[in-house]
Amino acid sequence: MELKTFKIELESLSPILITVTEGYRGFLYRSLRYYIPGSVIQGSIMTTSISEGLLRVNEAYSIVNKELFNTTPALTTIDFNYKYIKDLGIAHALCLRPKVKSKKMKRKYVISIDVGKIIKELTLKQVNFSEMVKEVLDRSIIDIARELEVHPADLEDCSGFPIIKQEKTWILMEDEERIRILPKTHISIEVKDWGGTVPGALYAYEYIERGLKFKSHISCPKESTIYKILKQLESIGYVNARIGKATSRGLGMIRLKLIEYPIEDLIDQVGINEINVNDKIIALETLSITSVLDPLPRPLKTGDVVSDKLNLGLKMQVVGILESKHGAREYRGWSIATNTPKLTIKGLPQGSIIFTRITKTPPTTNQLHQALISLLLLGLGPISQGFNIVYPFKKDPYILEVK
Repeated sequence: MELKTFKIELESLSPILITVTEGYRGFLYRSLRYYIPGSVIQGSIMTTSISEGLLRVNEAYSIVNKELFNTTPALTTIDFNYKYIKDLGIAHALCLRPKVKSKKMKRKYVISIDVGKIIKELTLKQVNFSEMVKEVLDRSIIDIARELEVHPADLEDCSGFPIIKQEKTWILMEDEERIRILPKTHISIEVKDWGGTVPGALYAYEYIERGLKFKSHISCPKESTIYKILKQLESIGYVNARIGKATSRGLGMIRLKLIEYPIEDLIDQVGINEINVNDKIIALETLSITSVLDPLPRPLKTGDVVSDKLNLGLKMQVVGILESKHGAREYRGWSIATNTPKLTIKGLPQGSIIFTRITKTPPTTNQLHQALISLLLLGLGPISQGFNIVYPFKKDPYILEVK
């Protein structure tokens, strides 16, 4: 089974509303910031394929339910030259940033407690995971605070937040001045108004302003029907699509473009080529809600065994998990196909780190890399459609050397 992937370049043409919290502080409807779930992007692509006449509605339902494909979360970028994972990412559970500036650090850079230290400890000997992680954290936080010339209490957890690389350092996307999320205030005019519930009441929506750019990937086997549809969309070039809430009112208009991207280049770009068949411990960072069926969706836990969807023979056992602080832990939605609520999906939030021991390795390095990149592009476990996307790595991508 040959895996294919397409870069998705997305630009907002009108404000986008993707509500994550309703009634925050009484009247504010908070939107997702700097991050669009893969399930939302995937749904928009399927809807666009229908509107472009590439498939019928019943065919779309069949493809979604039967074919193997998935979409990574869309992350905000300044321009489309920024690369997924290499320049755009999500702060993992060991990422910190200083609350205050210091002589050594003029900006609030994101700093990672090296995940490689934990991988090394797990590789060398059998240890109690919780106790070992606590020892590593205690030593590392003190060392980082001393190096930055700040108090350890001035380091805060920023896990789960989207981050962007600027001048070889990582910062939170919310600290990038060229990327903005703005509130818009409305007055409710009737009980059924799309915001407030009391006539005359004030309410506000956060929205992603027009002109903001996002990058993502959608992937599938070459032999699939969805691959042919994606190639047709690619040949069209830029297509207009809609995403989020209130699209009938002119909101959520986007311009979308697909570009097929070589899998081998992506393997090198994200650092999976550094993993070899002799490695026993690797880390998986969750980029979306990640769960297993047991029989309902639940978060992964120590002892679970995961494998690749390409059936290349990769099996890994979970030996420890560090959950991120700020990611989403469950997903609720409404099915247009059945006009009923979707099954609530509970899982590990984005930015969590899953430490795994490889119990079965594909016979060749190339097959190992194909299996690992499939975890990023297709996810793990039976739940697809934008969920279970994980990034496998051995070398921590967010290490910052303070000069």
